Order: sequence, then structure tokens, then C-alpha cells
Amino acid sequence: MQKTKEVALLFGTFLIAICGLVYELLNGTLSSYLLGDSIYHFSLVIGLFISSMGIGAWLSRFIADRLERAFVRLQLTISIVGGFSSFILFYAFAYIDNYDAFLYLVTISLGAMLGVEIPLIIRILKESFSLKTNISNVFTVDYIGALFASLLFPLVLVPKLGLMQTSFLFGMINLFVGAMAWYIFRQILSKRYIAYLLI
Repeated sequence: MQKTKEVALLFGTFLIAICGLVYELLNGTLSSYLLGDSIYHFSLVIGLFISSMGIGAWLSRFIADRLERAFVRLQLTISIVGGFSSFILFYAFAYIDNYDAFLYLVTISLGAMLGVEIPLIIRILKESFSLKTNISNVFTVDYIGALFASLLFPLVLVPKLGLMQTSFLFGMINLFVGAMAWYIFRQILSKRYIAYLLI
């Protein structure tokens, strides 16, 4: 059972890494389509996203207990924000004058939340592996997931699904990771906690 939990969490890390890079690419691509100047907007989105991940990693220190519950809640929140990110940006461009503000808000919000995830997973797995092995395992699957996403996005996702459907799909993947995490930790997050996960 313990081994299954470890493998499942590392698989979840792999999926999270794919989702994170896809959201980053979605924001950059969408803004380039809508505003032009792709070099500027891709550079801006990538810089904001990565720096926001650093902020999220720093903020993770303030989550002192109930790590499993925090992780599940985080996945549910990311699934909503990330899943609707393309829709939000399309709407902002069409109906709101200050599109840039929404681009920065969505990018920083997603980056910060994704930055919290990796420290949380490392802390959750601290009883299963030594620190050296734990960090190695988590970052290995994280970087492999990012590579997978960088190939999947231009070759499959954009040509076959388009930006809006891709956004919704990866929101569902984050939702799946959250559901999987709840199942893994169901003895800690018993049924009585379901109603409180978003509170």
C-alpha cells in the first residue's frame, strides 16, 4: 500500500508538470495570437510564471500541517483556474479594456499555485524516502513531464484540440490528480472532510 501511494504521487507529479507547462504555453500562445509580438509576450509570460512559482515555493512554508488536505484543495483550485484560463483571457480581450491585467493575474495565480505543489509533495513523501532520493525522484518526474508537455503542445494539442479545449482538458487532469490524492489519503481525509475541502 505504501509503495502504491509513492508511485501514485510521483505519477501525479508527472501529470502536474505537464499541466503546468501547458498552462504556461497556453497563456503565451493566446496572448501572441491576440496581441501579436510573440517574442515579447512569450518572454513575459514565461518570466512571470517561473518567478511566481518561486513565490509559491516560498509561500509553501506557511502550510504547517494538513499537507494532504492542502494538496487536494490546491489541485481543485488549479483545475478551475487553469481549466478556464483560456476562456477567461478570451473574454477579457473581447469585453474588457485592460487585457494585460487579466493576463498577469492568471499567469501569476497559476504560477504561484503550481510553485506550492512540489514542496508539498516532497514534504508528504519525506517519510517514504531519504531527502536526497525524495528530491531526485520528484524533480526527475517533474522535468520529464515538462519535456513531454513541450512536445505534446505543438504536435498534438493545438492542432487537434485548439486552445480552449486544451485548457479544459488539462483542468480535468488537475481534477483527476486531486481525486487520486483524495483516494490515496482517504483514511486521513475521511468522507466527513469532503464538504470542507473547498472551505
